[in-house]
Amino acid sequence: MATTYPTPVALYNETIRIINRSTGEWLKFLNSACRNYKLDFSDLVLVYAQRPDAIALLPFKRWQKDYQRWINAGSTGIAVFDKTKRGQGIRYYFDVADTSPSRYSIPIPLWTMKPEYEQAAIESLENTFGELESKHTLPYAIVSAAENAAEDHMQSYLEELLSSQENSLLEGLDEQNVTVLFRRLLTNSVAYMMMQRCGIDGIQYRNDADFWRLTELNTPETINILGTATRDIAGIGLREIGRTVSTFRSRDDSLDYAPDQRRDTPVGATHRTVAESKETVHNESRNDFDEPERS
Repeated sequence: MATTYPTPVALYNETIRIINRSTGEWLKFLNSACRNYKLDFSDLVLVYAQRPDAIALLPFKRWQKDYQRWINAGSTGIAVFDKTKRGQGIRYYFDVADTSPSRYSIPIPLWTMKPEYEQAAIESLENTFGELESKHTLPYAIVSAAENAAEDHMQSYLEELLSSQENSLLEGLDEQNVTVLFRRLLTNSVAYMMMQRCGIDGIQYRNDADFWRLTELNTPETINILGTATRDIAGIGLREIGRTVSTFRSRDDSLDYAPDQRRDTPVGATHRTVAESKETVHNESRNDFDEPERS
C-alpha cells in the first residue's frame, strides 16, 4: 500500500476497512493470512498491509537465536502491535526472505502438503473435528471439517457479534438471520484459508456466493470478530495438518541416514526437534482454541 501511515493503529484501521469491501479483498487477505496462521488476527492484518507475500515471520533476535540466520542489510521490518506493552507499543517481524543462513543455520520447519500425506491429513481432521460428511478428497474433507468446527465453536463469537450490531449493516437483523449469515461466512472463510495453506486453489471449491453478505460486516468490530474466529478455527486445523506432515517428513528424512548413522541418531531427530520445539516459526503466540484471541 503506497500511503504512509503515522502509526500501526492508523494502518490497521485503514486495512480493516479495505478487506471487507468485497469478496475479492477478503480472499486476498486470507491468502496472506494462511501462511502465518499462528499470528494474532491484528498482526495478520498488519502483515497483509505491509508484506502480503511473507511466508515465515520472527523477530530479529529469534531468527538469530533459534535458527542462526542473520537479517540482510537494508531489510525493513514489519511493524505489529507489541501486546507485552501498554499503549501503542510496536515490535517488528522479519520474513525469512529478509534473512541469510550462517554455517550453523537450522532448517526452517515450513510444511508442504503432498499427495502421499493427504489421507493422513484427512484422518487428523476427522480426529480433531469429528466425523466428516465428505472425505473422499482433502478439499472436501476440509470443507466438512470447517462445517463441523464452525457449528461447534461459533457460539462465543456469535454472542460477541450480536452485541456489536450497532452502526453496522447487521443492525436490525434478528438473531436467527445473524446466526445463519455468520455461520456461512465463518465456515467458508475457514475452509478457504485451510485449502490455500494446503496448496489447494480454494476458489475452485468456494465462490462469491459463499461469501454473500460479507460487506454487511462493515464496522471494525464486526469484521474483527469474523477475522478472529476464522484465524482461531483454521489455525487449529492447520496445526493438526502441520503435525501430520511433519511426522511423515521426519520418516522420509530418516531414509537419508546410513544404517550406522540411524543407530547413533534417533530417526528424524534433527527435523523432529525443529518441527516440534520450534514449530512457532511464524509466530511466538501459542494461543489455541481454548484461549481464543480477541482483538
